[in-house]
Amino acid sequence: MHELRLLGFEDGTCDARDGAPAIADHIADVAPDRIVTFGPDGITGHPDHRAVSQWVTEAWAAVRPSAELWYATKTVGFHERFAEVNERIGIWSEQPSPPRTPEDEARSIVLPDHLLNVKLAALAAHDSQTRVLRDLIGPETYREWVRTESFRIVSPASITR
Repeated sequence: MHELRLLGFEDGTCDARDGAPAIADHIADVAPDRIVTFGPDGITGHPDHRAVSQWVTEAWAAVRPSAELWYATKTVGFHERFAEVNERIGIWSEQPSPPRTPEDEARSIVLPDHLLNVKLAALAAHDSQTRVLRDLIGPETYREWVRTESFRIVSPASITR
């Protein structure tokens, strides 16, 4: 399925809203086998990201708990590789500790160059959201920083309500 659905919430206001019902409607319409979202940490601690995680998790539990729920994460290896860069830019400053999933507990996808180029073009289309990071760490480091996507699979039993 290739379709875009917008909730209409303004950037920076999600933590003051409840998008769970709208997301539940989308999940009910699509009936996905897998749902991907931020973890409760919002990966960077951003309030909007944490709110979206909560909405999606609530909607998943209510409407489609049979689907796999995957939370975006970073692996221990990512943090080892980019420790100096991450410390210098303070990317994890909004939370007590960054998401850190052991490699054997993560599902990771390392993008080949042609798919990485597509991802970079998509990220560049959201320049106001990505330019600062790209400028801080430089284009080549940024390219490798975003090359790998990692996720942890959520167990329904692990969700506290």
